[in-house]
Amino acid sequence: MRRRDVGGQTYGLADWLALVGAEIGPDRANADYERMATGGLLIPADRFAPCFDVVPRESHAFQLGFARASLNDDRIVRDLQPGSAAAQAGLRDGDVLIEVGDVDAARKDQATTLRLTYRRGSETKTITYLPRGPAREGYGFARDAAAPPASCQF
Repeated sequence: MRRRDVGGQTYGLADWLALVGAEIGPDRANADYERMATGGLLIPADRFAPCFDVVPRESHAFQLGFARASLNDDRIVRDLQPGSAAAQAGLRDGDVLIEVGDVDAARKDQATTLRLTYRRGSETKTITYLPRGPAREGYGFARDAAAPPASCQF
């Protein structure tokens, strides 16, 4: 699409559907687009490479549990999401964040917890929680142990 744009060609939805349709067929391109546009999950093709299989893989999206802006400037917790892991760990709107663990590490790794030290009134507390939302359906690729090593060379 970028090449079309730079080349002065049209690059709208119809163009995208035509390009994708040329690869996977117009009916599937339209169906996949509709699924994606309505928030549905696209299931990957059967194989990424001869040595990989598509496998269902549950994931949990990163969810800080409160407004990200609370980590800036005045560091006051705002917009705490009821039922979030942060709320369940005891954090409340209005708490003042004193120390915040490695948010980027927690975002990148679904198993990494986040440690927060905060002040509420005259009390200082520290909590550790897993900043993740509910389970979501997903897919990934797993090495097919039966596939010969030569089939996995790129």
